[in-house]
Amino acid sequence: MKKKLYVLTLAGVMAASLIGCGSTSTGTTAGEKAAQAETSQQKDITAEKMKHETKDSGKEDTPATDGNEKQGGENEMINGQDIPGGDGEMLCGGWSAADSMKITEQHLDMFKKAQETLTGAYYTPLALLSTQVVAGTNYRFLCRMDASVAELNATPYYAIVEIYEDLQGNASISRITDSEVPAPSSDGMMVGAYAQPEDLAMTPEATKAFELATKTITGMEYKAAALLGSQVVTGTNYRILCEAKASTAGSDTGWAILTIYADLQGNAEITEIAEMK
Repeated sequence: MKKKLYVLTLAGVMAASLIGCGSTSTGTTAGEKAAQAETSQQKDITAEKMKHETKDSGKEDTPATDGNEKQGGENEMINGQDIPGGDGEMLCGGWSAADSMKITEQHLDMFKKAQETLTGAYYTPLALLSTQVVAGTNYRFLCRMDASVAELNATPYYAIVEIYEDLQGNASISRITDSEVPAPSSDGMMVGAYAQPEDLAMTPEATKAFELATKTITGMEYKAAALLGSQVVTGTNYRILCEAKASTAGSDTGWAILTIYADLQGNAEITEIAEMK
């Protein structure tokens, strides 16, 4: 009887032990599941955060605008002039060939203002060569230079005169480039029996002679600007105002008057080069 009771007690202890072990195993499994769930949730949060950070990093850090504000570094146009954004510096464009070489009343009035304090010589514009837009306008004219003292009766000469006219209409001479080439007198007659064309524009014949005569020149580059006159001989002499520039890099542009002879056989050559200084 005691033996049976001992066996039953031992069986009960073993059963309780098994139940206890099962409870411990079950509790551990639940904790691991909770930890795994928490870890998974943290991974999801971290992945979402990284997703947003990656998306935001692709955006430029610029202030919001209404579509009308100028972005930094861009240029804006004010009265047709190019003004860099932010620093107010005005960019001056290069010289542009005049659409028309004709001298207008506005040009004559400009010369009158610009020469009010000039002594020793008087300049009469013959043709407008080019213009340059700045804070106002620069004008470049081919002129006839006469001595301001009529009694001297000096021979008139060609000259290049640059005049600056500001936005208020004031005008002043900024540069003069003289020559020793005789210009037509006030009555239109040119020394040496050269006939001056009305508008000084290059004719097809003069252009052809110029291209033939200058195509083999080395060391200098010439660009025809105006036909000053022509002279009929056994063939034709042309007197041509040119922009002159040495072929070396960085050379400045100057002016020269070329005399070109074109014979009756279609040949042409330069017979004289007069540099203007």
